[in-house]
Amino acid sequence: MRQFDPGILIVADQLSDLVADYETARQEPRHELAWMETIRMRDKARRFGITLPPFDDSDCWEQGKFWEKRGEAFVAGMLLTEDGIAEVERRVREARFVYWKGWAEVLIPILSLLVAIIALLKI
Repeated sequence: MRQFDPGILIVADQLSDLVADYETARQEPRHELAWMETIRMRDKARRFGITLPPFDDSDCWEQGKFWEKRGEAFVAGMLLTEDGIAEVERRVREARFVYWKGWAEVLIPILSLLVAIIALLKI
């Protein structure tokens, strides 16, 4: 019968701890970048008066692996998922379109009137 060295089990336990530490360290930059993207999207939505998707929408939000300070308490940060970012960008795009459409509706009659006046003055 083959006997195993107990030192091998210790190395295996250390290896699983190292792998877990590596995975955690590998995920941290991704979460930091996702957090920065979430802040950017929040600011963009605020500028255009857009409401973000609700936090209970699991398609748009995921639990971050960090804590942020809100008032006096620290709460787990929420990150926008790819679907959430796409939803906010779609809403921003629609808000921009409405904004420029409003300006066009105001300026086109004024410019048409100016062109008509210039045409009448040239005669």
